[in-house]
Amino acid sequence: DQNELINAVISVLAIPENKTVVAEKYANDKNQATEVQAYAKIAGNNWTFYVKSLSISIGRNTEPAPNQPPIPKESTIDIDLGPAKVVSRQHASINYNLNSRMWELFVSGRNGAKIDGSRIPCGPDSTPSPLYSGAVVDIGGTQMMFILPDAQPKISRTILDSVNSKLPKPKNKRLSSIGFNSNNSNSTNNGTTATFTTSMSSNSNSNLKGFQMYNNIDSESDNLNNNGGMGSKQDNDLSKDESRDIKPPYSYATMITQAILSNTEGVLSLSEIYDWISSHYAYYRFSKSGWQNSIRHNLSLNKAFEKVPRRANEPGKGMKWQIADSYKDEFMKKFQNGSLSKVRRGSSVSRQLQLHLAMHNDLPASQAA
Repeated sequence: DQNELINAVISVLAIPENKTVVAEKYANDKNQATEVQAYAKIAGNNWTFYVKSLSISIGRNTEPAPNQPPIPKESTIDIDLGPAKVVSRQHASINYNLNSRMWELFVSGRNGAKIDGSRIPCGPDSTPSPLYSGAVVDIGGTQMMFILPDAQPKISRTILDSVNSKLPKPKNKRLSSIGFNSNNSNSTNNGTTATFTTSMSSNSNSNLKGFQMYNNIDSESDNLNNNGGMGSKQDNDLSKDESRDIKPPYSYATMITQAILSNTEGVLSLSEIYDWISSHYAYYRFSKSGWQNSIRHNLSLNKAFEKVPRRANEPGKGMKWQIADSYKDEFMKKFQNGSLSKVRRGSSVSRQLQLHLAMHNDLPASQAA
C-alpha cells in the first residue's frame, strides 16, 4: 500500500559521503518507545526529526572559538547537516505561514536547495517555497521528506523515477498503482497544523511510525500501527479506562492550559478543569492521590493563570479561570518579533498557546479580570 511505498522511498533517500550531525543525533535506531507531540516530522534515510515549533532552522552548527563563551541554545541549528561546508551555517528554515496557513521552506544558503528534484529560489530576499506532505527536500546532498500528520504523503513522479531503481523489487511493481503528486508547484498542504502522537519503537524498521490525529478535545483519527498498517484506534488513547495506569507525560500547567483552551471563550471554572482532565486522562479519573489539590495550587501560584468573574446572570457560583491577559500579551510579542521558535524551550503554557495559535490562527479573547 502507499505507506509501504513511503517507507521504501525514505529508506533510499540520498545521504552525503560523510555522516551528518542530524543523522547521528536523531538516528532511528536511537528512538525509544514514547509519545511525541509535534506538528510534522522530517524523515531522512536513517533519521527522524519531529517539528515541535512553528519555525525550525537547517544549517550547520559551529564550535565556539577558544576562550569564547558557548553558543546559546536558542542560537543553535535544529537540523544540523554539518560537518560538510557545502551547507551554510544558517542555510534554510521551515516556517508555518499563519496567513496562508501553509508550511514553507526559506533558503538563504548560497548553495541553495531542491524540492522534488527542482531548484527553488534562494538568497536573503528570495520567496519561500511551499511544502506539502511528501515533499522531498535536498540540501547539501541530504534528502529528507516532509510529512504532516493529517495528510497522506504524496510522492512526486520525479522522485519516484529517481528512486525506482533503488527500491526493493517487491515494491516496484506497485508504483504504477500508487497515487503521486504530478503538479508540485501548486501542491501544498491545506494549512492544518494539528499535532500528532507517535509511538516509536527501537526494534521497528518502519520509518512511517504510528500517526494519530487529534484536536484540542478528542482523539478521533485512526492510527497507523508500528508496521505502517492501519490500526483500529490509537492504542495509547489516554482517555480509555484501560489506560488508568499510564500517567500522562504532561505537567499540571500543560493540562490546565489544554482544558482552558478547549473552551471557545477560553474560560473554565475549577470544577470544569477537573472534569476536562479526568475525562481526557484516565490516570487522573481513577487516581485518589489528591491531584485536584495540585491543580488548584498551580492555578493560584502560576502567573500564567488568572481568575475572572462569571458573566452577569451566568448560573453557578465562584470565579472562573483563564490564561492571564498579561501572559498572552507577552506571548504575542514573542510571536511578532520573531522569537516564537524559542518558545519550545520555555514554559508548558507557552507551548500550548503556540499549538492553539497554529491550529486556530487566534487566541481566545480575555475577559475582564
